[in-house]
Amino acid sequence: MQAQRHLRSDVAKKSSETVPVRRRMEASHLRITLRSRSDPTADELISEYDRHMDQVCGFSVSTRRLRRQHGRDLLKWRYGTKPVHLRHLSAKDLAGFVRTRAPDLSPGSLHVLIVGLRGFCRFLEFSGRIRIGLSGALPRVPTPPSAQPPKTLEVESWRRFLRGFPRATPIGKRDYAIALCLSKLALRSQEVATLTLDDIDWRARTLRLSHTKQRRERLLLMPDQLTRAIAVYLKQARPRTESRALFVHHTLYKGCPGRPLSTQCIRDLIRRGFERCGIAARGTHILRHTWAAYAHRRGASLKLIADVLGHSSLQTTLRYAHVNLEELRQAALPWPRIRK
Repeated sequence: MQAQRHLRSDVAKKSSETVPVRRRMEASHLRITLRSRSDPTADELISEYDRHMDQVCGFSVSTRRLRRQHGRDLLKWRYGTKPVHLRHLSAKDLAGFVRTRAPDLSPGSLHVLIVGLRGFCRFLEFSGRIRIGLSGALPRVPTPPSAQPPKTLEVESWRRFLRGFPRATPIGKRDYAIALCLSKLALRSQEVATLTLDDIDWRARTLRLSHTKQRRERLLLMPDQLTRAIAVYLKQARPRTESRALFVHHTLYKGCPGRPLSTQCIRDLIRRGFERCGIAARGTHILRHTWAAYAHRRGASLKLIADVLGHSSLQTTLRYAHVNLEELRQAALPWPRIRK
């Protein structure tokens, strides 16, 4: 009995000695976890912010790239090469960073910077790294009004641009169909580049847009002119390839054609189309502006135009469907004369 009591006492003593050790190990592990959570490196923080923008906010690649740069610039200005202690970030720091950048920025660029910084701070609030409400310390800059309405093509220039594509050649048939996608459906160049053969419903004559800027799928009715142009291109011009991309390269690459066209290739062929017709325009966005302006003049509602363009805000659509002041002057009635 005495031996058993000594054995139990030895076991209890060993267990009492191991419990604090185990607790110290667990506490040490917890401290390491908390420190890595609260004090990440700048690169780790920006990577997590990028995943947040991609998976939670659904921002486009270009928006994420710009906002990553805003967040990285803020961290570099505040901490330099020192460890990033976000609990030390204050409203004074945010205001100071904006003051240092403001003199070199236009009102529009300053507005974009503050919107980006506010989004970054809200992510830090959401993840529990800074106190709630710190993002409200950033100054609110009103959106600068556009000095001039966006440029649009005249009806005759628009038609001359479409007639300028040499449809007797396979590449000309492809480029003409692309130009119609941009002109008749007001698609972005990226949306055209990501179209596939599976996105076309020939019976319903609809085109499904899956890879959009707003990450929202859109379904558009194809006009007859565009439907015929795509059908001619697929039957007579598109090279045989295993690629499911709708518009592909016709030149050989590593012994075979059929690479999907990139966004830059589409911009380049539209630019060459403008140069061929003598039109002083470069980018593809003028075709979206032109479609929106003429749709608005023909009585289409702003909501319909926003749905076709893929805008989530009518404020953006208002700028696309802007009425030119010169057109208003031409439409104004002459001042009545009073007979004496």
